[in-house]
Amino acid sequence: MRFHKLRIAWSVLFVIACVLLIVLWVRSYQWADGVSGTCGRYGIAFHVINGELMFTRILPTEGIQGVGPWHVVHIPMTRSFTEQIEANRNRVHSFRGLGIRWGSHGEGWQLAGTLFWPTLFVVGLAAVPWMSPSKRFWLRTLLIATTLVAVVLGLIVWAAGN
Repeated sequence: MRFHKLRIAWSVLFVIACVLLIVLWVRSYQWADGVSGTCGRYGIAFHVINGELMFTRILPTEGIQGVGPWHVVHIPMTRSFTEQIEANRNRVHSFRGLGIRWGSHGEGWQLAGTLFWPTLFVVGLAAVPWMSPSKRFWLRTLLIATTLVAVVLGLIVWAAGN
């Protein structure tokens, strides 16, 4: 049991990160939180709105809130603000699949996805130190891997049909 305390500390750190992501996820239905500013000649914005994490890069002439110095934004989710978000979402030409969408608008682009994926990733990181590498091959491992491949392929076919 080498590094047992380090494994526990690692797992506690990522469980706390997972809980914070879930709190942010729930909060995103009441508040729009984000950070925006400029990077070079482009405006950059990271927002969490309605359970989605969005990254947007546009030319500053298109006008995003916060062009200039970096600042944090907290906006309550009112009906008019939600309608504005939906109008902007419909304006973006995008591809949707598995809760992830990306698209371009004017001179910029946007990448958005549900907070489910980062939360799942953080949960996976919490479990990593407890997985012991085995040199032996087990039938159980083959069955689990085959099931995971089937689920992923099924999700791809389902997303392509929508």
